[in-house]
Amino acid sequence: MDDGRRSDKSMAAELQRRYMRALEKRPIFTKSMTSGIVAFLANVTGQAIDKHRGLTNEIALTPALRFASFGFFFSGPLLHYFYNFLARAVPGKSGDAVIKRLLIERLILTPFYSLVFHSVMAAMEQGTSDAVITRLKAVYWLTLTMNWKYYTVAQIINLNFIPPQMRVLFGNFCGFLWTVALTSLKPKSD
Repeated sequence: MDDGRRSDKSMAAELQRRYMRALEKRPIFTKSMTSGIVAFLANVTGQAIDKHRGLTNEIALTPALRFASFGFFFSGPLLHYFYNFLARAVPGKSGDAVIKRLLIERLILTPFYSLVFHSVMAAMEQGTSDAVITRLKAVYWLTLTMNWKYYTVAQIINLNFIPPQMRVLFGNFCGFLWTVALTSLKPKSD
């Protein structure tokens, strides 16, 4: 193996060690930072795709910062506590446990998370309760049903095969693609 590949592998191993250490020392902060950074990058990526398609002329920092704020202040902490709760409430690898974890996540967390996401985004964008209601009427059911259709496989993997301390990170990477999709659904008002 040449030195470049060895260096890349050792850098990746060092990043993994540092991330695991950060998870041990400050799990909520680490998961919040990861969620915020990934949400920021996902929004910027969605905007770059829109720019490439000619739907916008520039990449705006404000929407990306809204996504980052939501990831840091809501997503990271909520998912940390939710996944810890779920691991304690429904332990094991039996078929019943697998189905229960998935149903709790899909039927309780996902509708709540989607409701809060769209409400917070509309409030940060336009600052009125009318904007929140309009946004929810326009996209809540669509994004929720899309989430149930397309994100369920990722959640089966996450809830049953990913170690509990890594579930938020795995969800962040899956959520990167999901956030790009949500970015493209949002009305272009920025």
